[in-house]
Amino acid sequence: MTNKLKENTSKRENIFKQIDETLIDFAKEKSEATNTEKTDYFRDLDFACNLFNECYSNIQQGLHFHSQLTSYIERMVQVVNDFVMSRSLEREELVKILESNVQVQEEVKAPSESFLLPGYQEAESQVFFVPSCENMMQNFVGTFCTKFVNEYSEIKL
Repeated sequence: MTNKLKENTSKRENIFKQIDETLIDFAKEKSEATNTEKTDYFRDLDFACNLFNECYSNIQQGLHFHSQLTSYIERMVQVVNDFVMSRSLEREELVKILESNVQVQEEVKAPSESFLLPGYQEAESQVFFVPSCENMMQNFVGTFCTKFVNEYSEIKL
């Protein structure tokens, strides 16, 4: 019986030894798997943080761009409104000038038909210079374009 008891004790010690070795191997494998999972988790978390920071930076740049664009547009609207107002005033002045020219031309009378012209001149060949509205408008548009380019080409946005 003592032999059997010694045998059983030695078997039991071997079994406990095997259990301990298996437990140690299991713990090593689990810790390695846990480390890999932790590493993957932190890598994903870092990627998400970097992506968030990039998106936040892009939004900040977009807001800055939008505010600058709004201020440029407001300045351009003011310039255009000033331009329209000055052209409107200039148009009114030109209309007054044209109306006074028309009145002056109506006062000046063409020679009557009873006036005898020398034979070498025919009544049909006589040309009286009367500035037409079309010529005046062409001159106005040319002057307008030149002034606009000179005045507003130096505006910096």
